Amino acid sequence: MNGTDYTKLAVQILGKRYPADIIHLTKIVNFDIDDKKISVLFQINSKPKKGKNILAEPENISSQNFLDCLYQLSFVLIGLLIKNKQSIFKKINWCKFTKHLIESKIVFCYKCEKLPREIPCDSPFELNLQLLNYEIKNLNFACHLALSGPIEGSYELVLPIIY
Repeated sequence: MNGTDYTKLAVQILGKRYPADIIHLTKIVNFDIDDKKISVLFQINSKPKKGKNILAEPENISSQNFLDCLYQLSFVLIGLLIKNKQSIFKKINWCKFTKHLIESKIVFCYKCEKLPREIPCDSPFELNLQLLNYEIKNLNFACHLALSGPIEGSYELVLPIIY
């Protein structure tokens, strides 16, 4: 698969949970299946300005927008690893993963180590995510991930065991 194919698959994965207008992923820049690492371009579009607000300062991406991108990036990385049957992900059932994705049964525990810098809406930005390790605990599959880009941190993504 090439970057375009991965981008199409990523949009399909996200389309199971999000309406098209809030999928902020625009392009997968790099996906390294062996290192379990992905780099993605995102873009948050500004809201249309009306009346006197036409000349207002451009709005910046909010913290909530960054979190939305983080969730989307996580779903895409784990989804691509499952689809490509990488290591432990060979055992995970794709249909059950997408069901949990749709039903919001995937949980995040995030620790921000660097707050996002101001990025204006309509400007593309790149986020990078790598799966560091994983473990089975309390009948859940826990993925430990590292994030870099305009926002940095580490977090855990937890989903029910879906063999």
